[in-house]
Amino acid sequence: MEIKDLIICPRCKGELDDNCRCTKCGKQYESRFGIYNVLYEDLGEEYKFSDWFFDEKDFQRNVEEYSALRAEYQRCLSRECIDAEKKQDRVIRSLVEKCSGTVLDLATGRGMFLKKIMEWNPALKVIGSDIDCRILAVTKVVRECGANVAFLGTDGRHIALKDGSVDHVVSFVGLANMPETERVISEIHRVLKKNGSFIYKGAFLDPGSRSYNDLKTRYNLAHVMDIDLLTSMFEEDGFAVERSEIVARGVWAENPYDMYPFAGDYNNYGVIEVRND
Repeated sequence: MEIKDLIICPRCKGELDDNCRCTKCGKQYESRFGIYNVLYEDLGEEYKFSDWFFDEKDFQRNVEEYSALRAEYQRCLSRECIDAEKKQDRVIRSLVEKCSGTVLDLATGRGMFLKKIMEWNPALKVIGSDIDCRILAVTKVVRECGANVAFLGTDGRHIALKDGSVDHVVSFVGLANMPETERVISEIHRVLKKNGSFIYKGAFLDPGSRSYNDLKTRYNLAHVMDIDLLTSMFEEDGFAVERSEIVARGVWAENPYDMYPFAGDYNNYGVIEVRND
């Protein structure tokens, strides 16, 4: 995939030359280890490539530690929640299998959803994206991504892709981790082609639950944890709603690796599919 032909400067929308410099405003970006790092603003050293990170021993240690952490996280999940996510995956898979062309995976992180996308529809060209390019560097190796997968370090509020450049955008709970939801939705709309779709594998809370009220008062995140509120935001931005439903529910068990939900509250496994008409 020639991802470089789709990338633009997120500041001025200018094209980048072969050295990752914007031909319009002169902003210098970087590409290392096959990953483009094109952030709207300097987020500090912690979001930049570091040579130590790619030392073989440190890299392997990072992979092993994450694998152990993931296994421990899974052991904390209730059987009810495990079964609920499997049901959610069956619905999401049916939607992904119908996709074609280029797909932007928003907030790829460690690539759990990316791996499933590659398995469910190997013909897709996938752009894995995240605000932290270091995570993408690990994901690229751990998920054994082939030529159909490219990686882009970018901010969901300022996606470094041309207007109408992708056929679909997908995300696994990505909107729950991004500030300025309205801006993110607007960016999704911008980069999608006409009739392109956004498919969201989401985790939602019951309005009025202890977890919901805490997120609402402490972080003002009620809109991303309520499937109806989030869906209405897409409608307000001009999207046509194809599907918006909670497909399964499970009572959350105590889990030291997740702040939310609180133990005893329901975790709602939802699916949103909207189209750029």
